[in-house]
Amino acid sequence: RLTARYGGSWVEELPAEGSYTRVTHVVSARPGTDKVMQALARSSVYIVSASWFYESIRRLARQPEANHALTPTTPVLNGPAPEIVVNEWESDDDDDGDDDDDDDDGDDDDESGEDDGDDEKDGDEVDTRKRSVDGGEADVVSSDAKRRRRGDDEVPAVMPSDTDLLATLEAAMR
Repeated sequence: RLTARYGGSWVEELPAEGSYTRVTHVVSARPGTDKVMQALARSSVYIVSASWFYESIRRLARQPEANHALTPTTPVLNGPAPEIVVNEWESDDDDDGDDDDDDDDGDDDDESGEDDGDDEKDGDEVDTRKRSVDGGEADVVSSDAKRRRRGDDEVPAVMPSDTDLLATLEAAMR
């Protein structure tokens, strides 16, 4: 309608080359569409973005098509390809020098194969105690050895159980 109001006409399909309907411009938002590809084959058709159409209406005069030519939206590389850096994280525990249980039999082994009873220096212990949180029970997960290495105070991460979360959500929905 806007095109007709300002003296133009709009057609959905490009007419054949020799038809009486003369197409002067193809307005498109994206390059590479079927209409754009058909218009590229015709030298008399300008391929412009919608900004050309709106700018022409705003100024009440046909604007230069070169300022609004539809161009492919491919990124322009301004230099060499970026270098890909692979980050290799250093582990807190080295398997070569630790006394951790490498045979998966459940006890902390030293070279003699027996439990030496000094769990504090054998690696990370995971605290899986239960704690009371807001009237419910929650799992406590902490790694004391890592905290000691970093010098942090012991602050266990409290994770509420699924039942507690479900009850909280149901209460919030009421």
